[in-house]
Amino acid sequence: MYADLMLQPGWDWGAIGILHARMETIRAIENGVSLFRCSSGGVSGIYDQFGGIVYEKVTNKYVGDGFKVEIPVLPRVGTLYIHIGGLFGYLCIALLLAFLSYPCYTYALKRNQGKSSQNM
Repeated sequence: MYADLMLQPGWDWGAIGILHARMETIRAIENGVSLFRCSSGGVSGIYDQFGGIVYEKVTNKYVGDGFKVEIPVLPRVGTLYIHIGGLFGYLCIALLLAFLSYPCYTYALKRNQGKSSQNM
């Protein structure tokens, strides 16, 4: 049902290619899978589910620059992200909405209290 290998194409350049490759190792860790990153003009590589570099190569953008490496497809490792997914992000949005709506709520309460004291 779940994949044990993640494929990630990329089109990078210069130093940003190295940064993107490092960010993709985080994807391998959070999903608990091996990752194959194929980039044109950046860093191509294979990363295990713990973020370890199995193979890495800086590729050329315009010249056919290939490599042949065996990809270790190991069983998926259970991670917290697999179980809760984007729940943390949704909780952050809910808290933001609560903080933003609180001033409106207190303003409405004060306004209603002012109206009720005028009617007495």
